[in-house]
Amino acid sequence: TLLQSYVEAINSGRLPCLEGAAAVMMANENAAAVTAALEAYARGMRGLSLPTEPAQLSASHGEHLREALVVFQRHSFRDRDQEYQRRLMEQVSKEYSRLQEENEAASQQRCRALLAELARPLDANLACGTYAQPGGYHAYEAERQQLLEGYREAEGKGPKVGAAPGRGFRARRRGPCLTRVGIRRPRKCWKSSWRGAGQRRRRC
Repeated sequence: TLLQSYVEAINSGRLPCLEGAAAVMMANENAAAVTAALEAYARGMRGLSLPTEPAQLSASHGEHLREALVVFQRHSFRDRDQEYQRRLMEQVSKEYSRLQEENEAASQQRCRALLAELARPLDANLACGTYAQPGGYHAYEAERQQLLEGYREAEGKGPKVGAAPGRGFRARRRGPCLTRVGIRRPRKCWKSSWRGAGQRRRRC
């Protein structure tokens, strides 16, 4: 406080300067206000479970940023030119960027785990050759579409929802497992018809 700074100056044998003591006090108070505000922001954001949707993360950021500013204004003292408030905003921005990266990483991990879980029956059928029989390709495609629908309907995937299924399904559709069990697309049937001097082809 101002009184403590003044007393310390007297005890140290220095000539007490009221203006200098006030400047030191303001710097200490404002630095403490920044720390308290950052703690309030971090505490609020810890209540958010990751992964989450970007819109929800942004909304939570805005809510707890406002709370942090209230805490800062309550504890700050004569923040000239809003120097310490700018410091607070910079540190909050860095923390928010870190949370965005953490959310994307958690989302990617969640999507991969969900895809692996949903694909277990399909992988098991591929491994034992269930689809290597007449009509097997259609059965495979139907089950693959069911897997995709289950993935789309699952909640809590976060921002990487579109990345994992594309890679995973392409691998299952074109990978060596399909060749090994002998799944083939039904061949297209064409018939020829003669009209005049030219030959035309049409599907069966």
